Amino acid sequence: MPPLWRDGEKLQFIAILLRDTASDFYEGLPTTQRESWDQFKIAFLARFGRSEAVRWCDTSDLYTMAQTLDESAEDFIARVTKKAKYIPNIDESLLRSACLPTTTSALDVRRPRGATAAARRSGA
Repeated sequence: MPPLWRDGEKLQFIAILLRDTASDFYEGLPTTQRESWDQFKIAFLARFGRSEAVRWCDTSDLYTMAQTLDESAEDFIARVTKKAKYIPNIDESLLRSACLPTTTSALDVRRPRGATAAARRSGA
């Protein structure tokens, strides 16, 4: 949400956006947690956020991901980047270090999407 939004506006907006289980959760919150953005955020993340153990697994998975033989470097980096969204406070240098050592070759980085598999089929 834009940084200029007031807490009350955020709370009104979020009440409209929530669906299914999240909506039921919101409606069941005590008034004190529905009137304070900070209190709502704490309660929401406690209920729906990723646990510390899962975040550690996500981080471990990020550093053990490897590019598959038929995957372009572009697709691999997109997959790693998507996984990294679940890891709070990861910076660009850590994300880059997770990608670089596991690409299949520097040549793959320069090939356009799909060219790696086509080159392999042709024997190049």
